Amino acid sequence: MQEASYISGIQAESYQDIGRFFLQRGATTCIFKCGWNGSFVISNNSAFKLEEGQRIPAFNINAVDTTGCGDAYCAGFIAGLDRGWSIAEVATSIYLFNSKFPLRMKKII
Repeated sequence: MQEASYISGIQAESYQDIGRFFLQRGATTCIFKCGWNGSFVISNNSAFKLEEGQRIPAFNINAVDTTGCGDAYCAGFIAGLDRGWSIAEVATSIYLFNSKFPLRMKKII
């Protein structure tokens, strides 16, 4: 939420508040990555039925290295929506992938 607040120039109390700020300015869907806490999605797209927003929990894993997981999450979300998947299908698929990805990575340094 810190990055979204910085970009918007407002100090939001919640992901729902900051999401509404962006929706009021033309965004149709906002997806916030919340690290270990999963993500939060809010949308004014009637197909998603997420006007109030929805928290999507992450799987509890013992990560070795999370480098690239956020980027993989974003890419997977875009690819899933492009294929016509629902937000629930996209989020579940991404968390299934990302729950395995950090376990296989080994620190190089």
